[in-house]
Amino acid sequence: MGLAAAGGIRSAAGAGCAAALEDPALVLAFALIALAAALGAVYHGVALPERTRSRLWQILTVCLSAAISLVAVGVVHDAWGRQAAARSLPILLSAGLLTYGLGRRFAGLFLVFLAYQALTLILALGAYGWMALHGTSPAPAGWPPERRSA
Repeated sequence: MGLAAAGGIRSAAGAGCAAALEDPALVLAFALIALAAALGAVYHGVALPERTRSRLWQILTVCLSAAISLVAVGVVHDAWGRQAAARSLPILLSAGLLTYGLGRRFAGLFLVFLAYQALTLILALGAYGWMALHGTSPAPAGWPPERRSA
């Protein structure tokens, strides 16, 4: 997952999508996903004391919650523009932290996170579906990249 996140940034850069890389929310979302993937590999692949594993899991879930929030900000940007995204940024980041806090307060942290992720993906599906039906596209110039013949 970490390599895929890093590859997402690299792919956008290689495809001439500088506009995608100018969006700090997008770059930070990919970076948080890459960090969470690395932490997940350590959490699941290395024998650690329980206290260390617990702290690692907390950091991992904060990273994932923030990344999902930033993905939601990207959806808002694509669907409703830069100003709407700027207004939604603190709200959606707060929602991610609230998700993390609720999961910490009540048992089932990962289920709370999964519900937050599902809501975000439903928002994305609805927004991009609406844009597809109405012929509006948030895609920057040059995206998707044209395939070059060898």
